[in-house]
Amino acid sequence: AAVGEVVEIASSRRHYGLLIAYDPEGIMLDDTAVMQGYARLAATALDSATSIEETRLEAARGRALLTLSEALTDIASIDAMAMSLARATLDVIGADRAIVTFADWGNNVARIAACYGYDAAFESTATGMSVPLEDPPPEVIQYINAESLTADYGGGLPEDTGNVAHVVVPIAVDGQVEGWLTASVTVDAQRLAPNAE
Repeated sequence: AAVGEVVEIASSRRHYGLLIAYDPEGIMLDDTAVMQGYARLAATALDSATSIEETRLEAARGRALLTLSEALTDIASIDAMAMSLARATLDVIGADRAIVTFADWGNNVARIAACYGYDAAFESTATGMSVPLEDPPPEVIQYINAESLTADYGGGLPEDTGNVAHVVVPIAVDGQVEGWLTASVTVDAQRLAPNAE
């Protein structure tokens, strides 16, 4: 019979998976202690790599937020502010694209104030476009997978832009929703899965 060893690769921080040694010839010595040692070593290395990546991401987010706050001090228009927000979104939450939309409640329409990360033709067409607010707009964060939101903007934009997931975040001023930030990714929908961060 084949001999194998299976031990968990885990640390106090997280579970990474399993370390499996398989010996179809049955000639390997049964040494669970050695396998556990390798698993602990692997978990330590993975903890280190994870910490480095988390630190790098936090530094990038911090730089993006600082750049955004510096840019906002010199902004002369709401559209310039929207573009700064759209640009910062990519670094702050790790999205590939962003759209900032503002509500015009008096006319019951929403206007796309800024697009970032899309191709130039899309950004040129979409920026400034107004669409009717037919459905009640979101007042809380919404996560949307496997569909494109551009169909909601009506004619003039492609229905499939290659986005695989979105998060729509309301922009509130004095408790009133005045717009939305839509961040999207083109690969790996899990990047925008719901989480506290």
